[in-house]
Amino acid sequence: KDLMLDPISLNGGVEDTVNGKVNDIFSYVCLTGKDPSSITKEIIINEAIQAPIQENDQIGTIIYRLDGEEIGRIPIVAAKSIRKATYADSFIKSLKKYFMIE
Repeated sequence: KDLMLDPISLNGGVEDTVNGKVNDIFSYVCLTGKDPSSITKEIIINEAIQAPIQENDQIGTIIYRLDGEEIGRIPIVAAKSIRKATYADSFIKSLKKYFMIE
C-alpha cells in the first residue's frame, strides 16, 4: 500500500496522466527455508491506457517472485476517475499550451 508510482500516461483524457494505487497488501509465508529477502517485485503498467477511466479500474500489476517463481500478484488501479476529453477540452488545453498558462 505504501508503493509510490510515477504518474501514468493517459490518452484522450481531460488530464494527461493518472495516478496508480494499490488497494491490497501482499503477504507470503516462507515455510520452505527460503530467505524472504530474496522476494522480488516487477511492476507492469498496461500500455496505451485510454480515457475514460474509472477509479479502481486496473491499469497495471505487481508480480512478486521468489527465486524466479511467481508467488503472487496484486493489481495496480486508477486512483481517481478521469473523463474522456471533448473537443472543447482539447481546444482549451491547446490554448493554454500556446499561451503558456499553467
